[in-house]
Amino acid sequence: MSARGPIGRYRVIRLLGSGGMGEVFEAFDDQLQRPVAIKGLLGGQVGPDRRERLRREALSAAALSHPAITHVYEIVTEGDTDWVVMEFVEGRSLADVVTAGPLPGGEVARIGIEVAEALAEAHRCGIVHRDVKTENVLLTPAGHVKVLDFGLAKWTGARAAGDDRITTDGLVVGTSRAMSPEQALGLDVDARSDIFSLGSMLYELATGRPAFRGASPIETMHKVAAAAFLPLAEASPDLAPELAAVIERCLVKERAGRYATAAALVADLRRVASSVTGATAAGPAARPGGRTARPKVRWRWFAGGSAALTAVTVAALWFGLLAPRKPLAVAVLPMVTQTQAEDMRLASAAVADAIASYLTRLNNVIVVSSRDVRAVATGDKRIPEIARELGVKELVEASFT
Repeated sequence: MSARGPIGRYRVIRLLGSGGMGEVFEAFDDQLQRPVAIKGLLGGQVGPDRRERLRREALSAAALSHPAITHVYEIVTEGDTDWVVMEFVEGRSLADVVTAGPLPGGEVARIGIEVAEALAEAHRCGIVHRDVKTENVLLTPAGHVKVLDFGLAKWTGARAAGDDRITTDGLVVGTSRAMSPEQALGLDVDARSDIFSLGSMLYELATGRPAFRGASPIETMHKVAAAAFLPLAEASPDLAPELAAVIERCLVKERAGRYATAAALVADLRRVASSVTGATAAGPAARPGGRTARPKVRWRWFAGGSAALTAVTVAALWFGLLAPRKPLAVAVLPMVTQTQAEDMRLASAAVADAIASYLTRLNNVIVVSSRDVRAVATGDKRIPEIARELGVKELVEASFT
């Protein structure tokens, strides 16, 4: 049991997980007699911009009605804290499932169909997920999938203008191994970016390892953007060639060479599913062992914000950009402030984002995503250690005075 008090009418049962900016609880709705998951910002991270980001995530998921997408029930506000109440899903993340080894081809095809159908619904509503990966897909005890975490989602079409102040083109967001090439380069993305990411996820399910893997986040991003993956004929020789061809079409570097829509991908996956040994699109395959575990999901937020500043001093390492043969790998460190005031924390995130956004617009420069930077730059690590783990030679450090 959790020592935390209720959130609204919801009785908190236990903490499911927490990260640098947020936490997720399992709770129970005594009024409707059902379990729920409740997601909110950590107390020290509450601020207007981050509240807006959380609200946008809730709106993105709430705008969708699909059995493979986690349902959002409501937003509960207590003081200056917002909580997103959503469907509680029993199951295991695909990241946990694949640790036991590659999945059968039929299971890969079936999961691909269900996730692609969920993405087709999101794209139809003008939403690009931008973080499709094994950690963000749950497999329920019945064998169906649930797509989670629209925290990095981007609105397109008529809703795009209102989304710009939260998610700016040119800023690298996402998880390095799950990015599309255009995402890794900080370019504008559309629905075809999710198709690439889904292809990466299916490759991982079919082989037991990522399609693109480097010794550091920046090396992984470089491979996503420019390197070839090991063909499935070699990485998974037993995989049906028809299914391998579908997955590899998702992974074409130039977006024009991929499936134009998730619906087209669904059609091809259904076409090949009947010829793949194992489960087909007709229903879930039996899961080995029959054991159900609580979901193990990483809930994360992408830092951002804006605030009025009286003075900002930026101390940055100067690097040569004239003619590097390889893209210059750069990471922007979290801002250092002399105060714990909330407005300064928000301002620090805004300035770090602005610096990263500017650098992505320079020719032949790749900027490590802030998510990867925050995951590495923790504790009392020294600058050389951070640079080594991120795989960069240049770091940008900024501070307020």
